[in-house]
Amino acid sequence: MKVMNKVLAVTMVGTMLLSVTSCAKTFKKIDEDDLMDAFEDVFDWEEGYDYRESKDYEVWGTNFDDVEDPYIYDDCYYLQGAEFRDEDYMTYAYFAYIEFEEAKDADEYFENYYNVWAKGEKDVEQAYHKGSWGYYIESNEKEAFSAMYYIEDTVLEVSSYDEDGIKQVKELLKSFGYPC
Repeated sequence: MKVMNKVLAVTMVGTMLLSVTSCAKTFKKIDEDDLMDAFEDVFDWEEGYDYRESKDYEVWGTNFDDVEDPYIYDDCYYLQGAEFRDEDYMTYAYFAYIEFEEAKDADEYFENYYNVWAKGEKDVEQAYHKGSWGYYIESNEKEAFSAMYYIEDTVLEVSSYDEDGIKQVKELLKSFGYPC
């Protein structure tokens, strides 16, 4: 009987540990083609040359390290899109999808911001970083949403400062299975 109780206790502890560790659900990397399709479907954005001059998104890359800016890495792929409110130029929706050549660079980029915002002086709504993925949600209010997601070799930065824009941004994130 004592042996049976020990086996049962060990089994229950193991089951509880597995359930706790599985609570943090990972999410998958967004394919850039799917993100471009979502930009066009959700925001009616089209690919352009400079998202700052229009409601379009742009695709560009770097092939250099910038010693003046530690956040510009060699051989990055960028997909950026933004829309601003006309009356005050506040961000309606902003996305920066950055694919690094090496996963360690994406981790370093995310970790720098994560340490300041999620683990540092700034308050955040939610934060998680483990292994090759993580995220933090800096603000999640009616008129402000800002978050960063890290998946393998990619970082996705998202923000909106408009009630309708936040709804669309969150809709898009949820469609990809991202917490928001």
